[in-house]
Amino acid sequence: MLRERMGKFTSVLTIIGITGLMAGCGSNQAAAPVPTPSYSCTPDASGAPCTAELAAAQAEEAKAYDEAVHAYREFTKERNRLVVAGGAAAPTPEMTKYASGQYLGDVASDLALLEKHGYHGTSGLEIMQIVPVSATRDSVVLRICENGSHIKLLSESGQTLGAGNMASVEIKVNRGEGAWRVSEGNASKEDVCGL
Repeated sequence: MLRERMGKFTSVLTIIGITGLMAGCGSNQAAAPVPTPSYSCTPDASGAPCTAELAAAQAEEAKAYDEAVHAYREFTKERNRLVVAGGAAAPTPEMTKYASGQYLGDVASDLALLEKHGYHGTSGLEIMQIVPVSATRDSVVLRICENGSHIKLLSESGQTLGAGNMASVEIKVNRGEGAWRVSEGNASKEDVCGL
Protein backbone atom coordinates (compact mmCIF):
# COMPACT_ATOMS: atom_id res chain seq x y z
CA MET A 1 0.00 0.00 0.00
CA LEU A 2 2.82 2.35 0.87
CA ARG A 3 4.47 1.34 -2.36
CA GLU A 4 1.27 2.15 -4.29
CA ARG A 5 1.03 5.50 -2.59
CA MET A 6 4.68 6.28 -3.33
CA GLY A 7 4.17 5.26 -6.92
CA LYS A 8 1.20 7.60 -7.27
CA PHE A 9 3.14 10.36 -5.48
CA THR A 10 6.11 9.90 -7.86
CA SER A 11 3.74 9.93 -10.82
CA VAL A 12 2.20 13.17 -9.60
CA LEU A 13 5.67 14.74 -9.16
CA THR A 14 6.66 13.58 -12.61
CA ILE A 15 3.50 15.09 -14.15
CA ILE A 16 4.01 18.34 -12.23
CA GLY A 17 7.66 18.47 -13.34
CA ILE A 18 6.83 17.85 -16.99
CA THR A 19 4.03 20.41 -16.90
CA GLY A 20 6.40 22.94 -15.33
CA LEU A 21 9.02 22.33 -18.02
CA MET A 22 6.43 22.65 -20.74
CA ALA A 23 5.19 25.93 -19.29
CA GLY A 24 8.76 27.22 -19.40
CA CYS A 25 9.21 26.28 -23.04
CA GLY A 26 5.85 27.38 -24.38
CA SER A 27 5.03 30.39 -26.53
CA ASN A 28 3.32 32.10 -23.59
CA GLN A 29 6.66 32.93 -22.04
CA ALA A 30 7.07 36.71 -21.85
CA ALA A 31 10.11 38.11 -23.63
CA ALA A 32 12.61 39.86 -21.42
CA PRO A 33 11.96 43.62 -21.67
CA VAL A 34 14.53 45.59 -23.65
CA PRO A 35 15.69 48.52 -21.53
CA THR A 36 14.81 51.91 -23.03
CA PRO A 37 17.87 54.14 -23.19
CA SER A 38 17.69 57.35 -21.17
CA TYR A 39 18.88 59.33 -24.22
CA SER A 40 17.79 59.90 -27.79
CA CYS A 41 19.44 61.33 -30.89
CA THR A 42 18.44 63.23 -33.97
CA PRO A 43 19.21 60.97 -36.93
CA ASP A 44 22.84 61.53 -37.88
CA ALA A 45 23.56 62.38 -41.54
CA SER A 46 26.44 59.92 -41.57
CA GLY A 47 24.21 57.16 -40.23
CA ALA A 48 26.09 56.93 -36.93
CA PRO A 49 24.20 54.94 -34.30
CA CYS A 50 22.66 56.78 -31.38
CA THR A 51 25.01 56.55 -28.43
CA ALA A 52 25.02 58.34 -25.11
CA GLU A 53 27.98 60.41 -26.34
CA LEU A 54 26.23 61.46 -29.57
CA ALA A 55 23.06 62.31 -27.65
CA ALA A 56 25.05 64.44 -25.19
CA ALA A 57 26.82 66.27 -28.04
CA GLN A 58 23.52 66.94 -29.81
CA ALA A 59 21.93 68.20 -26.57
CA GLU A 60 24.88 70.55 -26.03
CA GLU A 61 24.57 71.91 -29.58
CA ALA A 62 20.80 72.40 -29.16
CA LYS A 63 21.38 74.30 -25.93
CA ALA A 64 24.04 76.48 -27.60
CA TYR A 65 21.65 77.18 -30.49
CA ASP A 66 18.82 78.19 -28.13
CA GLU A 67 21.08 80.52 -26.15
CA ALA A 68 22.52 82.09 -29.32
CA VAL A 69 19.04 82.72 -30.75
CA HIS A 70 18.00 84.26 -27.43
CA ALA A 71 20.99 86.66 -27.51
CA TYR A 72 20.19 87.69 -31.10
CA ARG A 73 16.48 88.22 -30.35
CA GLU A 74 17.18 90.28 -27.22
CA PHE A 75 19.74 92.43 -29.02
CA THR A 76 17.28 92.98 -31.89
CA LYS A 77 14.57 94.10 -29.43
CA GLU A 78 16.91 96.74 -28.02
CA ARG A 79 18.06 97.83 -31.49
CA ASN A 80 14.43 98.17 -32.59
CA ARG A 81 13.57 100.21 -29.50
CA LEU A 82 16.46 102.59 -30.17
CA VAL A 83 15.66 102.96 -33.90
CA VAL A 84 12.13 104.09 -33.03
CA ALA A 85 13.44 106.32 -30.18
CA GLY A 86 15.88 108.12 -32.48
CA GLY A 87 19.15 106.27 -31.97
CA ALA A 88 21.78 106.42 -29.25
CA ALA A 89 25.13 108.17 -29.00
CA ALA A 90 26.73 105.07 -27.45
CA PRO A 91 25.81 101.40 -26.97
CA THR A 92 23.37 100.81 -24.12
CA PRO A 93 24.06 98.22 -21.37
CA GLU A 94 21.41 96.00 -22.98
CA MET A 95 23.29 96.15 -26.29
CA THR A 96 26.64 95.22 -24.73
CA LYS A 97 24.96 92.42 -22.80
CA TYR A 98 24.03 90.67 -26.05
CA ALA A 99 26.58 91.83 -28.64
CA SER A 100 30.27 92.59 -29.03
CA GLY A 101 32.96 93.11 -31.66
CA GLN A 102 32.21 94.02 -35.25
CA TYR A 103 28.45 93.47 -34.94
CA LEU A 104 28.06 95.76 -31.95
CA GLY A 105 30.29 98.37 -33.61
CA ASP A 106 28.28 98.41 -36.85
CA VAL A 107 24.89 98.70 -35.15
CA ALA A 108 26.17 101.28 -32.63
CA SER A 109 27.52 103.39 -35.52
CA ASP A 110 24.14 103.34 -37.29
CA LEU A 111 22.32 104.28 -34.09
CA ALA A 112 24.77 107.12 -33.41
CA LEU A 113 24.05 108.56 -36.88
CA LEU A 114 20.32 108.50 -36.19
CA GLU A 115 20.85 110.30 -32.89
CA LYS A 116 23.23 112.86 -34.41
CA HIS A 117 20.86 113.85 -37.24
CA GLY A 118 17.61 113.57 -35.30
CA TYR A 119 16.28 110.72 -37.45
CA HIS A 120 14.14 107.82 -36.30
CA GLY A 121 12.42 104.78 -37.73
CA THR A 122 8.68 104.13 -37.70
CA SER A 123 9.17 100.60 -36.33
CA GLY A 124 11.76 97.89 -35.90
CA LEU A 125 12.96 94.89 -37.88
CA GLU A 126 10.78 91.82 -37.98
CA ILE A 127 12.60 88.49 -37.67
CA MET A 128 11.08 86.28 -40.36
CA GLN A 129 13.22 83.15 -40.15
CA ILE A 130 16.27 81.83 -38.32
CA VAL A 131 18.17 78.93 -39.86
CA PRO A 132 21.02 77.22 -37.98
CA VAL A 133 24.18 76.92 -40.04
CA SER A 134 26.54 75.39 -37.50
CA ALA A 135 26.83 75.00 -33.75
CA THR A 136 29.50 74.01 -31.29
CA ARG A 137 29.60 74.34 -27.54
CA ASP A 138 30.95 77.91 -27.75
CA SER A 139 30.01 79.28 -31.17
CA VAL A 140 26.88 79.31 -33.33
CA VAL A 141 26.35 80.59 -36.87
CA LEU A 142 22.81 81.58 -37.86
CA ARG A 143 21.32 82.66 -41.18
CA ILE A 144 18.48 85.12 -40.61
CA CYS A 145 15.82 86.76 -42.71
CA GLU A 146 15.21 90.27 -41.35
CA ASN A 147 12.23 92.18 -42.73
CA GLY A 148 12.56 95.94 -42.58
CA SER A 149 10.45 96.69 -45.65
CA HIS A 150 7.70 98.26 -43.54
CA ILE A 151 10.10 100.72 -41.81
CA LYS A 152 10.28 104.34 -42.90
CA LEU A 153 13.17 106.56 -41.89
CA LEU A 154 11.87 109.96 -40.84
CA SER A 155 13.57 113.30 -40.22
CA GLU A 156 12.88 115.43 -37.13
CA SER A 157 10.17 117.24 -39.09
CA GLY A 158 8.53 113.95 -40.11
CA GLN A 159 9.75 113.93 -43.70
CA THR A 160 10.30 110.44 -45.13
CA LEU A 161 13.97 110.02 -45.95
CA GLY A 162 13.93 106.40 -47.03
CA ALA A 163 12.50 102.96 -46.46
CA GLY A 164 13.89 99.69 -45.21
CA ASN A 165 14.09 96.40 -47.07
CA MET A 166 14.22 92.68 -46.53
CA ALA A 167 17.69 91.25 -46.02
CA SER A 168 19.31 87.91 -45.40
CA VAL A 169 22.20 88.07 -42.95
CA GLU A 170 24.56 85.55 -41.45
CA ILE A 171 25.64 86.16 -37.86
CA LYS A 172 28.08 84.53 -35.51
CA VAL A 173 27.25 84.28 -31.81
CA ASN A 174 30.01 83.36 -29.35
CA ARG A 175 29.99 82.32 -25.73
CA GLY A 176 32.41 84.33 -23.63
CA GLU A 177 32.59 84.78 -19.88
CA GLY A 178 29.37 82.82 -19.42
CA ALA A 179 27.30 84.98 -21.79
CA TRP A 180 26.34 84.60 -25.44
CA ARG A 181 26.96 87.65 -27.65
CA VAL A 182 26.46 88.32 -31.35
CA SER A 183 29.97 89.12 -32.57
CA GLU A 184 29.84 89.18 -36.38
CA GLY A 185 27.24 89.86 -39.05
CA ASN A 186 27.44 89.92 -42.84
CA ALA A 187 25.20 89.60 -45.86
CA SER A 188 24.32 85.94 -46.20
CA LYS A 189 25.61 83.81 -49.05
CA GLU A 190 22.23 82.07 -49.14
CA ASP A 191 19.04 84.09 -49.29
CA VAL A 192 16.73 82.62 -46.64
CA CYS A 193 14.28 85.45 -47.31
CA GLY A 194 13.44 83.87 -50.66
CA LEU A 195 12.02 80.79 -48.95
